[in-house]
Amino acid sequence: MKYLLIPTIFIALLACAACAKQGPHLQETPSPLEFQRADRNRDRTLSRGDWTYVLHIRNPGTRSEGSEGHLFYRGEEIGMPENLRDYYETPLGILRHTGINPGQERYLWDDTGWMLQPGNDPGQDGRALAWPQTDAD
Repeated sequence: MKYLLIPTIFIALLACAACAKQGPHLQETPSPLEFQRADRNRDRTLSRGDWTYVLHIRNPGTRSEGSEGHLFYRGEEIGMPENLRDYYETPLGILRHTGINPGQERYLWDDTGWMLQPGNDPGQDGRALAWPQTDAD
């Protein structure tokens, strides 16, 4: 048995040496996936018609990232509605208030003010608010 073990080890070492002489094994690496990511960590302003929405990101890219949304109609800022379930249907999309005014957050990561809702479905109960009246009306 001893006599078989030494030749087996020797053959295994020769096989390893032969593989090493061929150079490194080249494996085809897949190209990195390229996709466009929405840059959530940036301030942005959306305007359409009489409506303007300004989103400010606090502490961008950190665990303490929060946002504050400001909604304007004809240049005048819209305040918090009486009923927080109510929303505005605007040309920009559906906007709901978080119930916390910007500057009054308890935690750095709180979302405050008006937030643009994903999709066109209000999703919760509440009603669409009438568009504000201004002096120009």
